Amino acid sequence: MDPQKQKQFVLQLLYYGSILALLYVLFYYVIPLFLPFLIGFAIAYILRPIVFRFTQGNHIRLYSTALLFLFYCFLALLLFIAALKGILLLQDLMEQLPAFYQQYIAPYLAQSDLQVSNLSKELPFADILHSLLIQLQQSLASFLSKLTSGFLYTISKLMLSLPNILFAMFLSIVSSFFINADYQGITTAITSKLPKAWRVKLLRTSKLVKTTLKQMAKAYGILLLCTFLQLWLGLVLLKVHKAAFIAFGIALFDMLPILGCGGILLPWAFVSYIGGSTKLAVGLLLLNLIIGIIRSILEPKILSAKLGQHPFVTLIAMYVGGKLFGICGMLLAPFVCMLIQKLQQEN
Repeated sequence: MDPQKQKQFVLQLLYYGSILALLYVLFYYVIPLFLPFLIGFAIAYILRPIVFRFTQGNHIRLYSTALLFLFYCFLALLLFIAALKGILLLQDLMEQLPAFYQQYIAPYLAQSDLQVSNLSKELPFADILHSLLIQLQQSLASFLSKLTSGFLYTISKLMLSLPNILFAMFLSIVSSFFINADYQGITTAITSKLPKAWRVKLLRTSKLVKTTLKQMAKAYGILLLCTFLQLWLGLVLLKVHKAAFIAFGIALFDMLPILGCGGILLPWAFVSYIGGSTKLAVGLLLLNLIIGIIRSILEPKILSAKLGQHPFVTLIAMYVGGKLFGICGMLLAPFVCMLIQKLQQEN
């Protein structure tokens, strides 16, 4: 190999390695320390263009503070309603799980056990099936018991960490008001400490970040809309109550990596079959299959068209991000990978 090419390869390897190391240090050590203030800055930054659009720059501090206050009021109301509905739903689910097991799953297993016992004279391995069914029944009962106790443990752990969460939220809210009140002065003070060449690069990078975020939002927004419409139509045909609300929730869940619609539709189909709703179970399985086929066709085209990034590269980025940083890394890795690609294109 040409020595010049070898040198270029080593430099590129060191370049990408240093980026990964920097991201690791930032994610695990730096960002957690300043997270409340970064959230406050991000909120003030996002709301600022909205204020400029409606006020044409007049009385910017007054209107931005009022908008920030209304934003937090709306967010608090939304979180309160979502938390209340979520707690009531989980509480109802935990209360109904034992009864559901006794009413549907236990009789189904008992019937299967009886059928195996009747076949014991004809099948030489019927005793093995009988013991497996007994173990399955015991495992399901133990699983439901652990699930209930695990839910209570999670709630208690969340309550213990609630003071820290509330304090971090308080810091984010207060810092967003302070940053909003003197946004121009704070950003000028930060950028003035940087060399001129760095300021130019920072400005170009911020524009690239905005462009990348817009492209990702458009791409995943289209995928979310397509998934929602398919789910809504399928659930309406299956005569499911509150089809639009359920379809929207499953579509949001589908945006999570790896899990997808099957993470909800498949267990739902299993529970429906055990409960005697065979038509609903078959319909949910077909709906999951159709959504999977359509998504496998649309997703590569939409991602390639909107993001300019091959889906295989996105898959690798999600895997590496998940291994290094967990779920958050899996969600952010495609964005970081695309941003690096944009920075390379812009030199």
